[in-house]
Amino acid sequence: MLSRLLDIGFRHIGSWNLDEFKLGFTLHSTSSTRNVLLAFVAGTEILYIRKTIHSFKRRLYDYRNANATQYAKYVVNRLLSLHLLAGVAIEIYVLPDYGVLHLGSTEVNLASVLEDSLISELKPTWNMCGLKG
Repeated sequence: MLSRLLDIGFRHIGSWNLDEFKLGFTLHSTSSTRNVLLAFVAGTEILYIRKTIHSFKRRLYDYRNANATQYAKYVVNRLLSLHLLAGVAIEIYVLPDYGVLHLGSTEVNLASVLEDSLISELKPTWNMCGLKG
């Protein structure tokens, strides 16, 4: 279902990696865009979709540095690590909110609008476990 994400404007921005068993990421874009929708993808399988009101880079740092008190982020951190240890490449995609959608004078947060719809439609594996984070 990766093609579905690409069709609506998601773009590849990087990948997750392990450096001496420590979770990390490499980005091909250094944008500080806020209000984005992130997707973690293995091959063509969408594993996880999540919005962030912060920059996508900050959200990635949150997943990388999560501890057990941050349950959902910690679980995603562990899942990322386990997949990478098993040799599964995990790519990072983002759909930026360009702030061009308005209802009257109200700007609509595109990431918020799309998150639930895409999770319901595409059923990403990790979201189906009830993870919000």
